[in-house]
Amino acid sequence: QLWDGTTPGTAATPAATPLGAGGWDSAPGRLNIGAAWEPTISNLAHCLRKLRRYDEALEWYTVALAKRPKCASTFAAIGFAHHLAGRLHAAVEHYHKCLAVRPDDAFTNDMLVHALRDE
Repeated sequence: QLWDGTTPGTAATPAATPLGAGGWDSAPGRLNIGAAWEPTISNLAHCLRKLRRYDEALEWYTVALAKRPKCASTFAAIGFAHHLAGRLHAAVEHYHKCLAVRPDDAFTNDMLVHALRDE
């Protein structure tokens, strides 16, 4: 049974969400938590990306994006994870999605140039 995550930051909030027998590996598709947890989910994805676990990071970025569907920084992070994994077409696609929401994003503009050059 998953904790619903609707009360972040309260004394009643467990320190760790019980995820059942599947553990963290099965969590992205089953995690039922509120939008207030989107930054935590994104941070988990960033950590996985830094560990070069790109596919796992992308699963968590997808969960984060479901919580905040028009989050430019999540689109950029997805693009960057694809870029690092060598999937340049997917990277370009997500960089464009980020720039559609936040056209002045300097990081994404720079990374888009690199991805297009490398493609």
